[in-house]
Amino acid sequence: MSSPNLERAQLLLEQNRGKDAEEYARLAIQENPDDALGYLYLSTAFLQQNKDRDALDPAERCLSLDPDNPHMHAHLARVHYHLQDWKKAEASAKQALQMNPEDSDMFGLLAYLAARKADWEKSLSLAENGLQFDSDHILCTNARANALSKLKRVDDAQDSLDYALKRNPENPYTHYQKGNTLLEAGKYEEAAKHFCEALRLAPNFEEAKEGLVEALKARHFVYSLFLKYIFFMTRLKPGMQMAIIFGGFFAQRIIASSLAASGQYGAATAVRVLYGAFAYFTWTASSLFNLLLFIHPMGRFALSERQRKVASGVGACVILIVASLTIHVTTGIEGTLFSALAFAATSLPISAAERVSSPKKFKLLGVIIVAQSICALGAFALYLAGNPDTADGPASLAVLTGVAFTWLSSFFRN
Repeated sequence: MSSPNLERAQLLLEQNRGKDAEEYARLAIQENPDDALGYLYLSTAFLQQNKDRDALDPAERCLSLDPDNPHMHAHLARVHYHLQDWKKAEASAKQALQMNPEDSDMFGLLAYLAARKADWEKSLSLAENGLQFDSDHILCTNARANALSKLKRVDDAQDSLDYALKRNPENPYTHYQKGNTLLEAGKYEEAAKHFCEALRLAPNFEEAKEGLVEALKARHFVYSLFLKYIFFMTRLKPGMQMAIIFGGFFAQRIIASSLAASGQYGAATAVRVLYGAFAYFTWTASSLFNLLLFIHPMGRFALSERQRKVASGVGACVILIVASLTIHVTTGIEGTLFSALAFAATSLPISAAERVSSPKKFKLLGVIIVAQSICALGAFALYLAGNPDTADGPASLAVLTGVAFTWLSSFFRN
């Protein structure tokens, strides 16, 4: 006979009332500590409250109590996915599919895991496998459209999403994916409308807010070019992305060195400056254009608190860069030119803070930013005070930290 507490917890979870469901799930566990469903509902309640770390222990417990149940493996896969433990999420999802080969949820989850590796053909195949068992499955439909868009089959992606919206026009996730597809196709106004509709249906849908921010910034021609570059890079596998980044770095070095060797010092300097400006812009463009949204009524709504803080931090660095260069030009204090470089280097990890999701990595990045900022500001003050020998040390440390961060940034993104 089913426990009334379990039934109540299940009903509350169906109503997306995770906090209330948590109470009844705990009562059910107290009644019967060996019932796997109590732990399953408790873990699900934590997920609904965005307490992803708390969801792990009861998820593992319910699996240990009922290891032959594919739903327990599937739930653990979802928990690992929320925790961004991609390898464990993939392993649990595959185990669930071995036990239940018709689980469209797991096909959809694996499709998104393949998308993280930019393996778009595999992502498409997995999504279509899931749709064979449930032709209206939202997760698989959106994963399929995402893969089709990256494979430049935009019309197919649009048709798939339009069909899904006809069947279920009130699904925020489909509107979100539709917005993403339109954004990648360069239809920014239409994309913004779908992101707004997703937010109307789900006001706390953070990814839709981020999509709306991108659509609003893309109205500026310069940012639209940057966005096209980002979409081009995301279609490539990580190895190819790194090859292009490294290739561009060494190519400009070779070109600049060749020009300098032939006596064309001005052209060599121009190549280095243009490459440096491009590299800096690719790092900070998102945050710099977020500053423009501070005065946009819809932009203010869409920007998260972290995006506002990061944009303000990068904006402060740019002001200090301009101030340092102005002082250098007007007074001839050479050290302030190095200060400009130190502030530019400091803005790189600040800008990256917008995209770090792991709390531990975010705290580590915060320590780096504070230490680097102290070095850059301290060096600037020492240069102005006429102590260049003392200032060179902290300025160099700020610059080297910024350079090192560019090579290690993937650690904070994963």
